[in-house]
This record gives sequence, structure tokens and C-alpha cells, in this order.
Amino acid sequence: MDKKDQANQYFKDGNYEQAVKLYSEILETDENNYKVLSNRSAAYIKLDKYDMALNDTIKTTKLKPECGKSWGRLGAALYGQDKLDDSLVAYNKANELDPSENYTIMIYQIKEQLKNINTKLIDKNLNETVDDSQMNNLLNNLFDSVILNPKLMEKLTKPDFQDKVLSLQHNPMEVMKDKEVMDIMIEMMKNMQL
Repeated sequence: MDKKDQANQYFKDGNYEQAVKLYSEILETDENNYKVLSNRSAAYIKLDKYDMALNDTIKTTKLKPECGKSWGRLGAALYGQDKLDDSLVAYNKANELDPSENYTIMIYQIKEQLKNINTKLIDKNLNETVDDSQMNNLLNNLFDSVILNPKLMEKLTKPDFQDKVLSLQHNPMEVMKDKEVMDIMIEMMKNMQL
């Protein structure tokens, strides 16, 4: 059995340290062997050594850019480093070159994680920037700024319109979709002295 076969056997047996050692020995004499680089990167990934895996996967994608497996391993190394956007790009490329259910699952999983992160960031920013007292102060200032504007006062005295404006405190996104309310809000903002 040659070194490559032995290294592959170590990998299959879950002996990733020995696999890395043998793959590294092979690469000392054949540093551009993309298959060995790719296999060593897989062993590094199993060992959670994502920096080392990333070095190998970058080389393999340069040496053999049409190899889907190399792009998939690049995606795994980046994913291990929590570089989700870059990982998604690599997995998409892998799936384009060599369609696989595993790549499709990872693409879906990363997209969900990114969506959750974005939702949490938006929620956090909203919670940090506008609390109830700030919203009430803003609304009070807006109303104060239009007392002398007859056109706006006429609108604001209509019960239906008042209900819309009051609901702004509880569901600002829905109210913002209402053109009538938005027109009034724009007019009120023009009159505010900030």
C-alpha cells in the first residue's frame, strides 16, 4: 500500500492526525498534487483546524478550479471559521460544478443562519434605537409641530385617521404602508423644528 492509500485509509478510519501526517509527507515531494491537498484539507476540517484547511482549499481551487469537491471543502473551511457569506459562495460554486444534496443542504442551512442573524440584528437595532418613551416623545413633538397647520389639524381630528395614527405606537410597520398616514407624517416632519 502506498502512502496515499495509507493516508486515505487513516482518514476512513477516523485517524485524521495520521492522515494529515502522511498527506503532508506526500506534499513535500509533490506540492501541487491537488487531490492530496484536497484530502488533507478534509482531514484538517475533521480536526477543526479550519485555518490549515483553508490554506489547502485555496490552493486546490486555484490548481483545479473545475473541481466541485475542492469548492465544497473551501465552503466547509470557511463555514468552520463562521465566514457564512464566503462559505455560501463556495458551496454555490461546488453545487454548480458538481450538484450534490449535501451542498444543497449546506446552502439552505447557511441561508437560514444568515436570515436569522439579520433578523436578530434588526431587532436589536430597533430595540436599542427606539423604546416606548422615545416613540411617545417623537409623536408628541410631531403633534405639537402641526397645531397651527389647518390642513393637518383637519385630518388629525377625523376619528378614523386618529385610530391609524394611534396604532403607530403598536405596529409602526403596518401604518407606514398607509399612503394617507405617510403623507401626513411627511408634512409633520417638514414642520418640526429639530
